Amino acid sequence: MDRPMSDRYRSHNRTRLHIAAATGQLLVLHSLIREGQSVNRRTSEGITALHEACGTNHVYCARNLIKANADLNACDIMGAMPLNHAASTGSVECVKLLLESGCDVNPKMTTRSPLHEAALNGSEECVKLLLDAGAELDLQDQHFGTPLHCACDYSNLACARLLLETGSNVNAVVPQTYHTPLHLAAKNKHEKLIRLLMDYGATPFVQDRKHKYPWDLIDEDCDAATTLYQYHSNTVTLKQICRLEIRKHISCSRLDSVDHLAIPDSLRCYLQYK
Repeated sequence: MDRPMSDRYRSHNRTRLHIAAATGQLLVLHSLIREGQSVNRRTSEGITALHEACGTNHVYCARNLIKANADLNACDIMGAMPLNHAASTGSVECVKLLLESGCDVNPKMTTRSPLHEAALNGSEECVKLLLDAGAELDLQDQHFGTPLHCACDYSNLACARLLLETGSNVNAVVPQTYHTPLHLAAKNKHEKLIRLLMDYGATPFVQDRKHKYPWDLIDEDCDAATTLYQYHSNTVTLKQICRLEIRKHISCSRLDSVDHLAIPDSLRCYLQYK
């Protein structure tokens, strides 16, 4: 499993401020700031003290760095901001703090967005916070695909459900492998995730770069394979087709508007998978 961002780039030129932020030494941090140490000094990997605090869930250190004018959107050499680091470790309080302080939720230069990181980590609350703040739902990374791909690749069912409810493209493909989320769920033999994706309109008839269908990536004798074959062989109901078509024609940014449509409650709940 990929290491958290806080562990990924440990430099030899970290300052005392970096170390204090990473280890939660608030009094030392206060003292160093009063002495005039730059809160925006970077290591050779571009890591600031705010990256360190957010990647280790030391919210009080992060708050004091922000008060001292730490750069909310400082990018390391991989293009990751403090928000990426907070999301990658599931630091809900740091994610809240950064968003409330006005950081960018969609960085312009990054390998993975904060939403990708939260989906990888399996932090449903971080995913919700980022979506509510306007995180781009289907932002593509060449290697990881969309946040939904990340959730499926790491078998994070709750995050996948939240992304799908919000309108994520269930049939998006990873540019490098052509994997759909269903390919990844099948590879992981995750029966509940397969059911969820198929309910939201995932098609099993997509080949990856190696010309493999999702069912080619799964053992035939497991429960997940049985579930996949059942969905594959059964005819989709007209009711389900209508639900998928309506959701497709309501842009993901407007799915919340279903609550305000003048339609019966039963239909509203059906459209929202409730």
